[in-house]
Amino acid sequence: MGSNKISTKEQIIKFKDYADIADASYSFLHYVFENERNG
Repeated sequence: MGSNKISTKEQIIKFKDYADIADASYSFLHYVFENERNG
């Protein structure tokens, strides 16, 4: 990783970004599976 330390604030922001992406992906997959079942 090296010695460039990421600040806690930056880590939290990154984590929140990843959480938003994961949430959107989950919602999308859920929508797709619902349509597969009902299709």
